Amino acid sequence: PMDQIGPWLVNNRVMDAKEINNSAYIVAGDERRLISGPGNRIFGRGPFPDGERAYGIYQIGQHYVDPVTQEPLGLQVRDVGSAKLLSSNRDDVTELEITRVTEEGRDGDRLLPQAERILDASFHPRAPQQEIVGGVMIAVEGGLTQIGNMSIVVINKGKRDGLENGNVLAVYQAGSLVFDNIAQSNVRLPDTRAGLAMVFEAYEKVSYAIILRATRPLQTFDLVKNP
Repeated sequence: PMDQIGPWLVNNRVMDAKEINNSAYIVAGDERRLISGPGNRIFGRGPFPDGERAYGIYQIGQHYVDPVTQEPLGLQVRDVGSAKLLSSNRDDVTELEITRVTEEGRDGDRLLPQAERILDASFHPRAPQQEIVGGVMIAVEGGLTQIGNMSIVVINKGKRDGLENGNVLAVYQAGSLVFDNIAQSNVRLPDTRAGLAMVFEAYEKVSYAIILRATRPLQTFDLVKNP
């Protein structure tokens, strides 16, 4: 259902550190007031592209890191409002007016050109064309640890790994390490299939997916593989 993923798609995106560092940001609110409602003035610095009048206000959220390689995969940015340009974007400090807020803004929040997002209401579930190796669920919406049906999760694989919107992945729980009393040695049990997920937004290094079915409680760092 689009009501499960639509708000997430509109309000969240993944950017790399270079993109964020090269974007405009809020340097202060008018009269140093908290940025709390429509009509408040804010001042921004950084690049404001010519012709762009509407900007989204974004706060930096989680830093996604591959748990195996420790490679930085990107940063979550969350939409917390919007603003319109008032002064010339050629000035060193640019004045804007808040038009919408979903939560209190703060100095350092990023100002990104507000692109109209057309949401595709149809997905065509299919297995990935490439073998997904080392796939892990690295985060879940709301920072929870328990994951169930219709939970939105972040996977440490993206377009560069062959993932596309609509790809379906099986979720596995890693087999436990147990001690074999007969052989007197440790042995790893097989991974256990525990659910099914579908990618609905693939970025270069990470993807957002929704859990379609969970046959047991899932957790972050559970594995994802080709179904």
